[in-house]
Amino acid sequence: MLRIIRRGTGSVVTWRRAQMVLLSAQGMPVVKIAEVTFTSADRVRDVIHNFNTDGFESLYPKYKGGRPKTFTLPERREIKKIAKSKPAEHNLPFSTWSLVKLADFLVAEGVVDDISHQGLRILLREEGVSFQRVKTWKTSRDPDYSVNRKRVERVMRAAGIVGVHLRRKVRTTTPEPSATPVPDLLQRDFTAATPNTRYVGDITYLPVGDGQFLYLATVLDLCSKRLVGWSIAAHLRTELVTDALKAAAAIRGGRLDGAVFPSDNGAQYVARDFAQVCEERGVVRSRGAVGTSADNAAAESFNASLKRETLQGRRSWSGAGEARHAVFRWVTRYNTRRRHSSIGQISPIAYE
Repeated sequence: MLRIIRRGTGSVVTWRRAQMVLLSAQGMPVVKIAEVTFTSADRVRDVIHNFNTDGFESLYPKYKGGRPKTFTLPERREIKKIAKSKPAEHNLPFSTWSLVKLADFLVAEGVVDDISHQGLRILLREEGVSFQRVKTWKTSRDPDYSVNRKRVERVMRAAGIVGVHLRRKVRTTTPEPSATPVPDLLQRDFTAATPNTRYVGDITYLPVGDGQFLYLATVLDLCSKRLVGWSIAAHLRTELVTDALKAAAAIRGGRLDGAVFPSDNGAQYVARDFAQVCEERGVVRSRGAVGTSADNAAAESFNASLKRETLQGRRSWSGAGEARHAVFRWVTRYNTRRRHSSIGQISPIAYE
């Protein structure tokens, strides 16, 4: 292994794979290996898995597990369709797909002749399918296994395995003590009978490296689940939230007459400028209690999903440009293609 890396023997592909395996053997985490080798964490996991299975043969370019196979447009559409379906629809005895089971099913059904797990993972990501591996306990309830939930928790704890979570908390809500009281009109009822009647909004941070952040303000329709307005800036001034609300009003024809907009008690949402923008566009303000995020849970949940699915385990984006592009791409797919069970498994735009 050291001979390959020091002398640079073989191709660049061989050298990079050997480097990943050696770094892993030295105890470096997969995410860090991906960062220093300028590749994805999934790719690193596949290289390490292939090496553990097939040894040094897996390091060379002709190895069959290397470059993912390309697929025709009809094949891609069929793979995407099956990935979004439930196994029960195909009379299969498990509740959710894993990459292994999905790949085996695609081959068994003749959709493709062969497909690697890496190729399937890349294809699903390119097609915008929000595909996750099944949670450990849910997978273990598959008929092929018989594992108690507490045993899974004990084994994970002993191995030091934890779920991916957002490690650093950045405060974006700074209460304003002198704010004029505004009633809570939603009372944690995050439903709406028709679009353009109830919205939620919040501010979240977007880490862009070196301790720097951008900030995202959102305006989400509670009926159609559409992100109607949003704004990104490098500051937390009131313009951040007023720009998002103005964008939402522009989408709705210039006004939001009678629409209820609840928010937290952050200084941006209690500012006079924000109250004036709400009044000019016919928005009825609502505000939850101080010190609790439950009164704005729908907006909190949306922001958490956005960052989890765009960062995909990374600590930050490489810069502001990458962060803005990632958010724009995710929001576009969310509004036009992402299906929601609460609106009949169609996208927000299609629902409206």
